[in-house]
Amino acid sequence: MMQDLKIPPHSLVAEQSVLGSMIISDVNHYTIVELINAEHFYVLSHAEIYKAIKMLLESKKPVDLLTISGLMESLGTLENAGGMAYIGELARNTPSSVNVITYCEMVIMEWNGRKIIEACYKALDQVYSKSGYKKARENLYSDIEPLFVERGENEIADATELCDSFINELERLGKTDGGMSGLCTGDRHLDEATGGLHPGDYLAIAGRSGSGKTTRAMNILAHYTKMGRRSLFFSMEMKRQKGMMKLVSDIGNVPFSAIKTAELNDYQWSCASNAIETIKKSKLHVDDSSGLSIGDIERKARQLKAKYNELDLIVVDYIQRLKIDSSSMYTELTNASNRLKDLAMELGASVIVIAQLKKNSVGFPNASDLRETGAIENDSDVLMFLHTPSEDLKPHKGMLTCEIFNKVRFGETGVKMLENHLDYQRFECVDTEYVEAETKDRFS
Repeated sequence: MMQDLKIPPHSLVAEQSVLGSMIISDVNHYTIVELINAEHFYVLSHAEIYKAIKMLLESKKPVDLLTISGLMESLGTLENAGGMAYIGELARNTPSSVNVITYCEMVIMEWNGRKIIEACYKALDQVYSKSGYKKARENLYSDIEPLFVERGENEIADATELCDSFINELERLGKTDGGMSGLCTGDRHLDEATGGLHPGDYLAIAGRSGSGKTTRAMNILAHYTKMGRRSLFFSMEMKRQKGMMKLVSDIGNVPFSAIKTAELNDYQWSCASNAIETIKKSKLHVDDSSGLSIGDIERKARQLKAKYNELDLIVVDYIQRLKIDSSSMYTELTNASNRLKDLAMELGASVIVIAQLKKNSVGFPNASDLRETGAIENDSDVLMFLHTPSEDLKPHKGMLTCEIFNKVRFGETGVKMLENHLDYQRFECVDTEYVEAETKDRFS
């Protein structure tokens, strides 16, 4: 037996009332135009009438029965829309325009319902096709999620709003330690250069294999954990238990070698227990799934932000480990980097992305070594390289690592030094001067 055909959700009366209100009254037409588009109407004739009204408004012409009918006749859409008689009926059947905003919201709500149905049918086809379940899930979320975004979140600010918000920001800065405008990272060099990480900041930590990229990112993650900031760590390079070992070592100041073998003395057990308790009470979230796509990261981050209404930090380790559907890694990584920057702006979180330098890179690293990682150099607000000093610089060998700021928004580039405390899974900032022939004129 055939299933009963269901009529898509719509409100004929609400659509008629929106159009009637725009015809009979001097309501603020531009407020309505900001709320509703032609695509929101289910009845095609209503969409055509609305398009004509909008064209009249854009031409700064009056909106009434005669002007609408005349324009639609010239466009050849009047007859199919029911003629002048139907437009007149819309005006007569709308006694008042007082509730026009409510009518608009009703029309948009029904349109949302139709879009959800459309997205579900699309996902259903993908599940049965070669696209597969994962692609269907990703597309379903990206299609539906924008429907739940409140309108007017990013309105254009006028001069008064700009000045008021600026004064509030100055007052807030005056109350912070050292006038730091963003969140402290625990990296003195980074905080001095940037004033801390800010909502929407996109930080890239790059280096060759074994340079300590993950450790440096986890140092910042550990600091956020201790400070009670909500953080999300996508650990595609390392399983969560190893990550816990590193965090406990850093936060508890316990040798990593002792944790790995569980050979801790009483004092170390006490320190480790305190660190575990700190992590347990924190707002840290870890996802160690392998084969994540950029869509997976977006979806999970948005869900976390929606659940807790806060998200301060997202760490992605590392970008080359993302699932690539295309044969062009450069194109895919460019797309991923663009979307991660957009995600930072959307959620008001700082995003840290770890990146491997290209395999054939040698010497002191620079931005050209990121050429194979897409648009990271262009997208990032802060670009940090980690570099192990060369063999000929024996005083630094094995003790210090270069922390290189190649690109810092509103800050200064330069080379800083980190002291290696790798058995405690952390670096510490030092003021040792580092000069090497390879760095000459690098930042001039």
